[in-house]
Amino acid sequence: MAIGGTIKIYCGDCKRSTNHVIIAERSVSSHPLEAENWGEQHYFCQCAGCDGYAYAISEWDEADWNPHTGEMDSSWRTYPNSRNQRHTFDDDHLLPLKIRSIYREIVGAMNAQLPLLTAIGLRALIEAICKDRKVKETLIKSQNQR
Repeated sequence: MAIGGTIKIYCGDCKRSTNHVIIAERSVSSHPLEAENWGEQHYFCQCAGCDGYAYAISEWDEADWNPHTGEMDSSWRTYPNSRNQRHTFDDDHLLPLKIRSIYREIVGAMNAQLPLLTAIGLRALIEAICKDRKVKETLIKSQNQR
């Protein structure tokens, strides 16, 4: 694809896949002496529908080879708001402030693909909910008393 050409990617403003005009493009790939072959195409583009701007990355590696088509099956990431990103639920403003804050940070950690930070956040969220609901007994204590 060349500057001035179009690609169909997810638009964060339109909330669907739309045609985008390529403004700038950059290719990055593995060095010939590297053990594994990989490549990335970086695009800065403008939505043909809403005129919003997006940054998109098409990436592939050797494992993405499709023997049926004879081509690489590349994966796409788009910024802002990739289709794969999670969003908070609509009524999160009804949550207590501390719980809402932790919840939003968890969603951000998930979108940044930080699984350890997400797990820590989930534990903090459970503790905050228990504290808000004034839960006194722990699950371990209640199971040991049986």
